Amino acid sequence: MKNYKIALVSDWYYPRVGGIEYAIDALGRGLVALGHEVRIIARLYGRASASEASNGLPIIRLEGCPVSENLVSPRGYRSLRETLRAGEFDIIHGHGLDSPMAMVSLIIAAKLEIPGLITSHSLLGHSMPQRALAAGAKLFLRRARAVIAVSSPVERQARAMFRGAVFRIPNGIDTSSPNGALQPIALPQGHGPVVATVARMNKRKGVQDLITVATMLVQKHPDLLFLMIGDGPLRPRLEQGIQASGLGRHFLFTGGVSRATVLHLLGQSDVFVSPSPREAFGICVLEAYLKKVPVVARGRTGVSDIICHQQTGFLADDVTGIAHYIDTLIQDPDLRSAVAHRAHEELDKYQWNTVARQVAQVYAHATRETGRYFG
Repeated sequence: MKNYKIALVSDWYYPRVGGIEYAIDALGRGLVALGHEVRIIARLYGRASASEASNGLPIIRLEGCPVSENLVSPRGYRSLRETLRAGEFDIIHGHGLDSPMAMVSLIIAAKLEIPGLITSHSLLGHSMPQRALAAGAKLFLRRARAVIAVSSPVERQARAMFRGAVFRIPNGIDTSSPNGALQPIALPQGHGPVVATVARMNKRKGVQDLITVATMLVQKHPDLLFLMIGDGPLRPRLEQGIQASGLGRHFLFTGGVSRATVLHLLGQSDVFVSPSPREAFGICVLEAYLKKVPVVARGRTGVSDIICHQQTGFLADDVTGIAHYIDTLIQDPDLRSAVAHRAHEELDKYQWNTVARQVAQVYAHATRETGRYFG
């Protein structure tokens, strides 16, 4: 297979922390290991260098004053165009339908007559802003050679927006992405079973539902501790609501922490819960598998691709179901161990070297589609 010079483009990259950031970093290293040349192109955050390297991956950070969390100034997009033009890339690969830089890169790729594609890492909702985002994405996707979807629900969403080739390729598990130092976060003395979640604290991740879940469980499990790993705009309101509900001693918020700390805290947990009704994939679920922690998650999401119900985890329809399966696992240590071990054995399916090979095959498909764009 031909080796390519690849631009991986997204607003979302380190030092911002999340699933897309980890995925871009791990994919980039996987592609380099296959002999490809990779450049990560992202926005300039704070005082980060405009040109640097992470894990051996060259990063080009584009100057341009941020207009909001999701937008940079026109100067930033002009810089993106000039960077992609000067880079002599064979492939331009955007990441995230909610990344303006990724979506604009499709337009630039078409104008430069370079194959452009995008990986969709998210499930869009039905609110007015989300519907507007979907409508805008549909227009940008007309210029794509292909779309990669990280799960079957994301694939269905992509096929509804894009008439061309859609490939379902899951994300993988990786522990080599920047982990940071292990931060000393002590769990309260005398705590009982620990139920952990790892998420950006916003409504889309469903973390607010864990307050309801806690009210269903704490009477039966008076020393239960919910370990809330992550930060986000909803965190202050969550903490206020928990204190107002008298549940303060049952919750510990870590704030933003290093990935090394995330994995360490998962290792001290008894159950992992993914409450999001719109989880597109769930790298954190694979991290729980890695640490042999049984998982309870919302069904009919991207996590449903990962979990075999009652074998490698539990899929719940609603908060009542989440509470039921957490209670079941707390009461049955043998079940926790059996489910966690079966899940751990599934990790071979989610290796980034395999993912990178599959993505490279999509690149080969995209470069063969010469002369016109899909749609």
